[in-house]
Amino acid sequence: MANRTNTVDEQHYYAYPLHRPGNAGKIISGSPKLLVFSDLDGTLLDHNNYSYDAAKPALLQLFRHNIPLILNTSKTFIETADIASQMGGFHPFVIENGAAIAIPENYFSHLPEYDEIVESSRSIRYFIKRFGSPYNTICHILAQLREQYPFEFRGFKDMSAQEVSNITGLSLEQSQKARKRLASEPIVWNKGNIHQFEEKLNQQNLTLIQGGRFWHVKSASDKAAAMHWLTELYHQQSPQQQFIQVALGDSPNDQTMLDQADIAIAVRSHNGKHRLNLGKQRPNRIYTQHAGPAGWQASLLRVIEHYVPKERFYG
Repeated sequence: MANRTNTVDEQHYYAYPLHRPGNAGKIISGSPKLLVFSDLDGTLLDHNNYSYDAAKPALLQLFRHNIPLILNTSKTFIETADIASQMGGFHPFVIENGAAIAIPENYFSHLPEYDEIVESSRSIRYFIKRFGSPYNTICHILAQLREQYPFEFRGFKDMSAQEVSNITGLSLEQSQKARKRLASEPIVWNKGNIHQFEEKLNQQNLTLIQGGRFWHVKSASDKAAAMHWLTELYHQQSPQQQFIQVALGDSPNDQTMLDQADIAIAVRSHNGKHRLNLGKQRPNRIYTQHAGPAGWQASLLRVIEHYVPKERFYG
């Protein structure tokens, strides 16, 4: 087998057994409830055609057992709201790599402070909690850095919808939605010292992370922080309930989310490699055998079957 950089050999697939996290020394009332946090592109959505057809068996089980599927993605609000509606979900979701969280109206009995209310294309109202600087501020900082230093890059603000479509393979309509951002900017890096660029961003309380197709400039909040913030809201809603975080992703921008989740599933990339390293000898760490939504559904079904009583799972 050829050498792989930051990848996992086939023999490590499902190498680490599932254990119920957080139960040692505790008396838990009732069954734990899963909270599934999932990346989209390359994970739940196919890298090439953005289809989630191969994941439908697991999606059906999530719906059947009332397990929240919380999309945790680099996509925008309008993109993610449309995808969530298509999947039949009515749960909060995380957008733009943890830069903001969208919570459906009346989802939680006690709503935390929020920054704005946005309505989806299907007339569903969402409360938006933003972490860090808004989009226009980020774009202004990027324009200043490009003027002051020999950095060459292009962001979505610099591109037309057609250019975004050419790069991503999205339709023109989808590309227009991808450009309607709230708190982050995807960029294509062309030339310059990217480490110096990152340092300058840090001085402005911004961070740079690598996704599947782009670099993303955003606030310091990431997918992991958003995951914990939402989990705390679920705890406040149901104080006696034990919640177990299940995180699925395929790219470097998913690493912290998988590192900090109770159960982590690293989804094989479309090129046949695993881009994430979940660590050695850690329980509840899974590497999928298949890429994208096919690997997503097979591994997630295994987790659901482990935690849902058999009479409910097969009944």
